[in-house]
Amino acid sequence: MLIEKTHPEETRVVIIDNKKLVDFDSETNTKKLWKGNIFLVEVMQVVASLQAAFVRYKDDKNDRYGFLAFHDIHPRYYQIPSQDQSEVSDPSSWEALDEERPPEDEAPAAEPPSKKKYRIQDVIKRRQIMTAQIIRDERGLKGAAMTTYVALPGRYCVLMPNTPKKIGISKKIAQPQDRQKLKALMESLPRPDNMTFIVRTAGIGRTKAEIKRDLDYLLRLWEDIQKKIETEQAPSLIYEEANLITRSLRDHYQRDMESVIIEGEEAYQQARDFMKMLIPSHARKIKLHKDGQPLFQLYKVEEALESIHQPHVPLPSGGHLVIHATEALIAIDVNSGKSSKERHIEDTAFKTNLEAADEIVRQVHLRDLGGLIVIDFIDMDQKKHRLSVEKQLKDRFASDRSRVHVGRIDEFGLLSLSRQRLRPSLQESYTVTCPQCQGLGVIRSVESASLVALRVMDQYRQAVSLVLAVSPSVGMYLLNQKREVLHQKERAYDLSITIQLDDSLSPPNVRVVEPLTPPEPASPRKNKRRRSQRKENKELAAPLETSAQDTEPKKPTQQQQQQQQQQAEPAISPEDPQPEPKKKKRLKKPLMDEGWEKPETPKRRWWKKILN
Repeated sequence: MLIEKTHPEETRVVIIDNKKLVDFDSETNTKKLWKGNIFLVEVMQVVASLQAAFVRYKDDKNDRYGFLAFHDIHPRYYQIPSQDQSEVSDPSSWEALDEERPPEDEAPAAEPPSKKKYRIQDVIKRRQIMTAQIIRDERGLKGAAMTTYVALPGRYCVLMPNTPKKIGISKKIAQPQDRQKLKALMESLPRPDNMTFIVRTAGIGRTKAEIKRDLDYLLRLWEDIQKKIETEQAPSLIYEEANLITRSLRDHYQRDMESVIIEGEEAYQQARDFMKMLIPSHARKIKLHKDGQPLFQLYKVEEALESIHQPHVPLPSGGHLVIHATEALIAIDVNSGKSSKERHIEDTAFKTNLEAADEIVRQVHLRDLGGLIVIDFIDMDQKKHRLSVEKQLKDRFASDRSRVHVGRIDEFGLLSLSRQRLRPSLQESYTVTCPQCQGLGVIRSVESASLVALRVMDQYRQAVSLVLAVSPSVGMYLLNQKREVLHQKERAYDLSITIQLDDSLSPPNVRVVEPLTPPEPASPRKNKRRRSQRKENKELAAPLETSAQDTEPKKPTQQQQQQQQQQAEPAISPEDPQPEPKKKKRLKKPLMDEGWEKPETPKRRWWKKILN
């Protein structure tokens, strides 16, 4: 195990087996993880449609909000009548806890405790105070998921103080003999009646004294948490999970490890003190790296860590993997590449898929990939080859601490599996969204982006002037390749167009500098009326804009000639007799013959057919 903490911003831990990177974990100051922390929370909103509540908790500085499902609320927080309270509080009325159920980080989730069915809006009220633990960190726009069933992990056991008395064995322990031996050992130890203890996989082969020491440590820790709950006010932090160095030694250290080499004086002292408390006889394995060469470069770990950030992963036979993460799922494509040593295409596909199955499990573990994962294997015709690949994939995932459900290879060569998220993925921890492509990975071409800019100009055809900011590449294309189009728009819309170059914009993004407000959508009649008014105003303002040098007389327009003729006609005085109004001639209707009928039309023939 190699631990590096030379910079305060980041701590990295790797495990090497036979000069091969097996496990990697890191912790940064920019994104702090809160999973496992215990808070005193306050209920802010009860949502009946979701059967859940939103609670408020407080981290170091700011208030945050978490999601608390109804089945994660302990019945002692129910505000119900007294006759029902005694029944709910009785552990004998609780449903049995399935010890074979897959654990959440090797601790079983609690079942709904009461047989009587309640609704959250009836038993949980706003401003109610609870003790809750985060079981899933914030991800994107989703808040943290919380539960009131607290679980405190130790080296060999997990303490669940809010769950009724039960002895559980981790599902990872598959041998029946080991399970029976551990269960008998736990039953012989003194323990509280109202708590549950789960034996972890690290408890295999441990003595009674070692497990008892771990249980006593967890009980003392729970007593300290209860004392702090009584003195604190909600919302506040009650218990903070151990840092990365302590968690790594607690969860990943094994007795067959040769040494734990640490770079950094402060991290070395912290790890040595914790190992003295955990396994005093193994404190000598904690060593401080004093060589001038960096620790990870000495063991050639930096190259392996840089490769897990790349989407392409090479295979020994010449093939490669392509890993791409999306919002809904993670797609992994298996390609044969240069793999052509086998005689038949079926053998080549089978060998490449077997190598891909081993590497996929390793990459999923190193990159902390979770959720839905879809693998596109190379097509294999023989059924036994498909079954062999599925079996190898399941065997490699058997040692994973996360819950993994592996499907079958379908007729299209696709295999789907789901993996539990124990922590944020490597991509979420070390990357940010690209400001150019906004996470898409591609941007629009210059030609396409220039057409977008021209369509934006059409939207401002009612404005007097338009100042448009575009990226430098799009601006040069518009001014060089679309110069005539810009002149046509200026003449057609009577619009002054100015192009500005902005380095902060990427295609096809544009920014309208002037006018500041977008134009109102107008009908064609209004557009025609506005153009005519603008033309009249321009004609009336033309004499004012002429300079003194323009002395040549201009020909009067037709409208001006009509106005001059009306002014030249003599006006009518009141003494003059009024002119008689002209009588309109009425057009006589043509006489219709008796046999005249209206011409036949399809509609008339249709009516005749109906009436007949």
